[in-house]
Amino acid sequence: MTVSDISVFVDPVTRHFLANELFNPASPYNFDDNLGAYILLKQTLESYGIEVNTADYLLRNLKRNKVNVYFSLGMTANYRALAGRPDVILSSFFTMEAPIVQPSSYRALSAISRHFRRIYCHSTPEALARYGCSGLTFAKLYIPYPYDSIVPQLWANETRSLLCMVNYNRLCRRSWHELYTERLRAVAYFAQFDEIDLYGFGWDQPPYVVGETWIPGTLRRMYRSAQLKLPVLARFPYRDVVQKVWRGETNFKYETQSKYTFTICYENMALEGWLNENIFDCFRVGTIPIYLGPPDVHDYIPEECFIDKRKFETYADLRAYLHSLSAADIRRYKENARDFLASEKFQPFLSRSFVELFSRAIEEDTGVTLHRTAPAAQDV
Repeated sequence: MTVSDISVFVDPVTRHFLANELFNPASPYNFDDNLGAYILLKQTLESYGIEVNTADYLLRNLKRNKVNVYFSLGMTANYRALAGRPDVILSSFFTMEAPIVQPSSYRALSAISRHFRRIYCHSTPEALARYGCSGLTFAKLYIPYPYDSIVPQLWANETRSLLCMVNYNRLCRRSWHELYTERLRAVAYFAQFDEIDLYGFGWDQPPYVVGETWIPGTLRRMYRSAQLKLPVLARFPYRDVVQKVWRGETNFKYETQSKYTFTICYENMALEGWLNENIFDCFRVGTIPIYLGPPDVHDYIPEECFIDKRKFETYADLRAYLHSLSAADIRRYKENARDFLASEKFQPFLSRSFVELFSRAIEEDTGVTLHRTAPAAQDV
């Protein structure tokens, strides 16, 4: 087998990224370069001489090679159709969505592990035991992040208001370790003192409820339509507070956050290892994250880079601490975060490290050593 005999197919997390939209820099879904890791993946593998496409091309037999290496970014619907094909290697399955949002993919991991050669997961089998994951073997997944440095002109901004939060207006159907409602509690507390500004999409409407459900999509859309038209259904928790502090949508998250000293930065859930890109966005523009997320966060990020909400029993205690910080204290937080982005400890989160997972898997699965046949892609 040679490298020319190998093609790679990636099954994206949603249909919106099919037809190679996953690798399109101009995609309308490429917010803040969130597709950067996949664009780099295609560039890098094709520099080795390996063609890369989304999995719909393989499933429809529009493209194929002697050996077709298949990766799933959490999609569970398609791998069984490929499992019996001698020309397909089911290489790696990535759990990209939170378990409270997409529990079915975690409950399926036991069956998936019998077909795929490896499973990448943010968390551990023990932490996900409620989904039947005990006894499985996971490889560690770090969220791929496209940048390893600050935005100098935004980081250096010294004219800042106190506190903001930038989020979509969402709640979750499941309560296990969820933090959607805790964000609202934080907003409600600081709103009493006119000390927080809220930005993001959907806050002028009832929250969009995420998570799998047995309720048919048609009924959900009908209820959503009724919510938007009937005042009695339009009310939602903390609505009055939200109307007071919401400053509108923003398409410029970095610029918005750079205008504030602190940012409420909570993950969607508090699960071991579940750490996403939002805290790194704060580091890039010099806003200090007030953070709530995985219980093992200090295994990944030094505690001197952010304010750990768990250290404060009440929001009153947190508020008192924020007001006690001197200009020198605030600068130390910012500089520690900046230095972390440039450190070896941050390397596993970079897009190039994510791409290396694919390269190693291909080499292990095919026995072919990859060598560049074209100029290397530029990456951080």
